Amino acid sequence: MKRLFTLLFGVFSICTTYGQSNRILGDFAFKNQVYTYEYIKEDTDIYSLLVSRSTKFSPSGADSTTADSDSTTKVIFDKFIKEEFVKVFSDQMKKKYNITDTTALNEIGTEVFFRVKARREFVNDNPLTAYLILKRDTIYSFSISKGLNQYRGNLRTFKLTHKIHDVEIETEDGTIKNITARLLKNRPILSNQITQRDFLIFKNLYPISISGKFDPERMADTYLYCLECGGITNVSRYVKLGDLAILDIIYENDKDDYSPANSKIHVSPQNPIEELRKERRSKIIEAAAFSDFLGLRNERPNGLIQFEVKRRFNLWTKHAPWNKESKIREASSLYAYEPYAIRNEPSLSSKPDYSNAVRLVTKSVQKGDSVRVAQYQYSTNLISSLPSLVDSSSLSFSVPKRRHNFTYYNWFGFVEFKLLFAKLEEKNKYLKITQKQDVRPIDLYRYQLINFGGQLNIVKLVFPQTKLTWNCLQVGLNWQSNSIIRSTDVSRDTLNFVSSAYYMLSTGVLFRPDGRFGASAGIDYIRPKIWEPSLVLENRGGLIRYSFDAYFKPNDNNRIFARARFTREITRNALDFAQIQIGYQFDIFQGVEDPKKFEP
Repeated sequence: MKRLFTLLFGVFSICTTYGQSNRILGDFAFKNQVYTYEYIKEDTDIYSLLVSRSTKFSPSGADSTTADSDSTTKVIFDKFIKEEFVKVFSDQMKKKYNITDTTALNEIGTEVFFRVKARREFVNDNPLTAYLILKRDTIYSFSISKGLNQYRGNLRTFKLTHKIHDVEIETEDGTIKNITARLLKNRPILSNQITQRDFLIFKNLYPISISGKFDPERMADTYLYCLECGGITNVSRYVKLGDLAILDIIYENDKDDYSPANSKIHVSPQNPIEELRKERRSKIIEAAAFSDFLGLRNERPNGLIQFEVKRRFNLWTKHAPWNKESKIREASSLYAYEPYAIRNEPSLSSKPDYSNAVRLVTKSVQKGDSVRVAQYQYSTNLISSLPSLVDSSSLSFSVPKRRHNFTYYNWFGFVEFKLLFAKLEEKNKYLKITQKQDVRPIDLYRYQLINFGGQLNIVKLVFPQTKLTWNCLQVGLNWQSNSIIRSTDVSRDTLNFVSSAYYMLSTGVLFRPDGRFGASAGIDYIRPKIWEPSLVLENRGGLIRYSFDAYFKPNDNNRIFARARFTREITRNALDFAQIQIGYQFDIFQGVEDPKKFEP
């Protein structure tokens, strides 16, 4: 037991420390304005500094700055010392923004210098993987024509300008799981009158992948939607994420996964730059110790103390909506709507393209109503050729009762590896083999000592409205070791260790209503194959395992869990094996600190 933990600690203690950062981004406030800076170590004894100002809101909708023509020019200096840095900083502020208060500039320049110095010398436990940068203080939103509505307010206007209040982001498993942009309505607002009632909320419909090298480009082409915007039926708007923020990934040798740790990030015009960091060293490996309550009974051959470690790796983190008809689509004309069920098509020589159509009605309709329209007007390009054709024949269509379906799916999202030490004590540790040399599959599974394997998630369905995640199909391959005693053996000195493998197909449902607790249930099909030529499996039909798990998190780093397992042979139901496990998952290196580490 002691040797096992010593070995594990030695293996997992081989961790990488991360040295100085060559590029550092940050922001600071000075005289009620927000500025950003970029420091780069270009080469040995060559450094550069660029100070810029965030864009200001303009009532006309255009972004404006007061920086001069040199606002994008970096200033080079050759000594990273406080005096030199502060001089370069003050000169830029004076030249670009006509600030003459030398004393105040020296104070803020000194503060920025020590921020950069701390970041340069900081030994990271969780290395930097990307910067999230808010691009501007204002943004355009565009209208989505979603059916028939009598509302003609400014939210129906094709293009509006909004001041950005803030953006909140949640990252999970290599994706932006949730992003919320709070924008102010397009109307004059005094700074002291801004309230939550003035916000328009724009959200993503499904997670956005940020784990790959080219995911920032795909992320920029993603849309955030304000559905039923402002509480008005059939009025929706969207903004392009690439107009809102930049994901600037940090390269590093031998790293192809740019996934940040699961976290929450908040950016705003007052704090336009935030760091995205990898997982802490202590969280690279998840470890858990547990015991089987049924194994407390002497006749039950199960580990009194069991120990496992596991690690999940993100693979293909792209998600997509499940129901294509529920996608909100942007047509080439920048108008889109949910399709209707057309009952009678107009008698035209050529069939029109209904996907970009504008329907003209003279009365208010509700979902489920049947509407008859005297004229049907449509255009392949609503901007340049409206109208392109008007058909005077009558047309009937229905307004369907369709709700948005927010279910989304993912293929090959992750692979998880697990190492299990099932029997650390001496009791009930050995599998006894009769003279027939036959082994029952349930016994081979029950008496395993060590198990190592991986499980690949093939397809996953997520139902965010019901807090359910369905791992529809997972495939696994495991190696295990058993210690056997043959009936002819007179002592344990003749122990044999037998290796075997089993293939596994799994499906399961995960319920996560709260970050502090959750539960899951699943079914596994296990097909064992023994590698010892002298031994034969009695039943080649395999095993079925039913499982139920629940957990509670007393803090962010640890969790208490309970597991119930019931395993039986497929063709012989009487041969079964039950487990009830209670355990604790913890950080192996929690509390182990590098003496050189300090907070900036």
